Amino acid sequence: MRHYPLVEVEWIDSASNGEWHNPDVEMRVVGARSVGYLKESKRHQVVIMQSIGETQIQGMLAIPRTCVKKIRKLK
Repeated sequence: MRHYPLVEVEWIDSASNGEWHNPDVEMRVVGARSVGYLKESKRHQVVIMQSIGETQIQGMLAIPRTCVKKIRKLK
């Protein structure tokens, strides 16, 4: 398997609330940090993988590029 750099992606995540509540309840997006192996960094999305085996991967996360604040390469 080819080499994939280990990165930390700092991004803004959406928020939701599916319960009954007063309409005055305030909703806020939240900041998130995810660590994984960088599969791709393209114009519209960044994709990281959680685990890498000899021939397979497990757990992928696609983050919209507009939500990404920073990508930091880890050692």
